Amino acid sequence: MKDIVKKHLVIAPHHDDEVIGCGGTIAQAISKGEHVKVIIITKGDLSGGEGDLNEIISNRENECINACNTLGVEKENVKFLKKPDRSLVYSLDFVEELIHEISKYKPNFIYFPHDMESDRDHRIVNEVVSEAIFLCQSGFLKENCAPMCLQYEVWTPMKNYQVVKDITRFIELKKASIKKYESQLKTLNLVDGVLGLNSYRGMQAGVQFAEVFRVVSK
Repeated sequence: MKDIVKKHLVIAPHHDDEVIGCGGTIAQAISKGEHVKVIIITKGDLSGGEGDLNEIISNRENECINACNTLGVEKENVKFLKKPDRSLVYSLDFVEELIHEISKYKPNFIYFPHDMESDRDHRIVNEVVSEAIFLCQSGFLKENCAPMCLQYEVWTPMKNYQVVKDITRFIELKKASIKKYESQLKTLNLVDGVLGLNSYRGMQAGVQFAEVFRVVSK
C-alpha cells in the first residue's frame, strides 16, 4: 500500500513571516518528502521601500518565491491573496476564502501566527484562520477536514507552547532563505534576530536551534 504524503499549509500575513516563524520546519518537512503549500495574505506594498507600488508588490512576491524555493517549496505551491497591507479586517468573505483554501488542499498540518502577536495583521490572520479551521472541523460544511493546528511566533515570543522542532540541520537553509528578502534586510537585522530566537529556543530544549509551536485544540 502506498504511503500517504503528509501535507503542510503555512499561512503568513506578510512575505517573510513564513520563513521567520517556521522556515526550519518547512525545510524539514520537504526533506522527508512531505508536501508544503504557503499562502501569503497581504500585498506587502507598505514594507518594501519607496517607488512604484506595483513594482514593490512584484519584488516582494519574487523575494518570497525565492525564499520558499530555497527551503524546497516550488513556485506553484506559493499563493498570494494580495489583501491590503497593514489594514486587514475580519470579514465573513475572508473566512470563506480561507475555508476554500483549506478544504481544497486538505492539509494534515496548518501553521499560522499566535493570537498574542504585537502586529495587528498577525492577530487578524489568527482570528480569521481560527474561525475557518473551526468551521472546517465542525462538520457543518461539506468541505470537512480536521488538520492539526500549530501557531508560530514572529515578532512576539510565545509564553506557552507544546511543540519544539529541532531545526539544527536546517538552520543554514533558513538563514539563506531569510537573505532572499533583500528589501527587508535594508532596515531590519532579520538574520541575527531570527536565528537568535531560534538559538534561545534551542538552548531551552537542549539542541542548537529550534522553532516552537502552540497546539490549538479543536
